[in-house]
Amino acid sequence: MTTIPWLLALVTALWFGWMARRAERNWVLWGLGGAAFALVTSTIVFGLGQAASIPFSQSQRAALHLEWTVVAVVLIGLLGGLMTLGLPRPPRPEAKPGPPAGNPTPIAPVSAAQAKGQK
Repeated sequence: MTTIPWLLALVTALWFGWMARRAERNWVLWGLGGAAFALVTSTIVFGLGQAASIPFSQSQRAALHLEWTVVAVVLIGLLGGLMTLGLPRPPRPEAKPGPPAGNPTPIAPVSAAQAKGQK
């Protein structure tokens, strides 16, 4: 149970660092901040979960452990998503019109006189 907050911190650090790198920000600081955020958040969730289950047996606590993990992941995902909204996204490359691929093929056959502009 003590390894899950650290795993969540690692995943969140990678996520924050990746988002900061895409936005051309300092990815090391964002990664460290994301790791600290996830570690603190998941530790609080697990601590509150353990405090709420003190009178329960160990088997009941193990069943609740999965619930605490899901709550921590959802909370980190939602709050982390809100935190990374401030990072500007890189502009998407727009399609630039290029030269035409070739001479257009006429739908109806054109005679040589019509092609020269004569009637």
